[in-house]
Amino acid sequence: MPKLIAGLRVAAVSAALPHMRTSRGDFDPLFSDLEVQRIARSAGIEQVYLAGHLASVELCEAAVRELMMRSNIAPESIDGLVLVTQAAEGSMLASSANLARKLGLRTDVVVFDLSCACSCYIYGLYQAAMLVKAGGCRRVLMCTGDMISEPLAPQRHGMKLVFASAATCTLVEQGEDELAFDFDTGIDPAPIFRSSISYDDIDTDKAYRQAFEVKSEGLINFAFEKVPYMITRFLASQQRNLEEVPYFLLHQASTFMLHYVARKLGIAPEKIPKEVAGVCEAGPSSIPLMLTHHHQLQNMQQDQVIACGFGGGFSVSVCRLSLGQAQIHAPVYVQAT
Repeated sequence: MPKLIAGLRVAAVSAALPHMRTSRGDFDPLFSDLEVQRIARSAGIEQVYLAGHLASVELCEAAVRELMMRSNIAPESIDGLVLVTQAAEGSMLASSANLARKLGLRTDVVVFDLSCACSCYIYGLYQAAMLVKAGGCRRVLMCTGDMISEPLAPQRHGMKLVFASAATCTLVEQGEDELAFDFDTGIDPAPIFRSSISYDDIDTDKAYRQAFEVKSEGLINFAFEKVPYMITRFLASQQRNLEEVPYFLLHQASTFMLHYVARKLGIAPEKIPKEVAGVCEAGPSSIPLMLTHHHQLQNMQQDQVIACGFGGGFSVSVCRLSLGQAQIHAPVYVQAT
């Protein structure tokens, strides 16, 4: 059942990327030229951003500071912080609390860590919206930050050509808009994902890392089946049709997948903006990151857009957003210290 939350707005969006990146040609020693071309052509990828020694909180801090500076937001005006991450700094330490301290926020801000992989940008917006709607917060920072390029199993070279590291910040505050949300968590993860956790050589001062493997064929089949269905179901519940939606902001899984969803929905490919070539697969950061790469295009900042996250979180999340008054800033690039 869709959840409607009124009395708020998305005020600003920013992003941060590692300065270090690699291009398709850098993978030639690991693949034959044909393999690199095949993977890159299917995913639509030209380059991948690598975290190196950067921690997720460091990238998130850069994204927040960029938003605060460009949108003239005072740290003391922030009442809550939601951090979406799969790269928490340890099993006990809350990365959101650490980020709040680094930013110099008030000590009475409420903070949350959330983890639901690629679908979690929408979950984070939902949590931020509830905090504002409940009346306890006027302004909430909703950050995403993952070092996805780092924890991949070393032998999974093909996946390293797909996943990138990034962080974003979305400011949700009191306003006149209404957001609508819908979720599907009834998905069996077994055909999609397997993980092997290693506690060896963990740098406790940096993002927690683990080796994981994705069964790509299971993930693709899940997305092909669930994403068009969830978008169609959500629009029907909102009594809206496809023609009324200016843009569909989808998780940037791959160019191939985005084109497939467009065909399945029967919409023009241009209604699904893409930034896979320059951004790559950046997990829950991919939707806001794509927006920041299109920050100069005024036609992207429209009301009643549909956002959809999906992937390794074994869930699909859908949201109706109004971006007509949102300030969308260009990404900032961060050097490792």
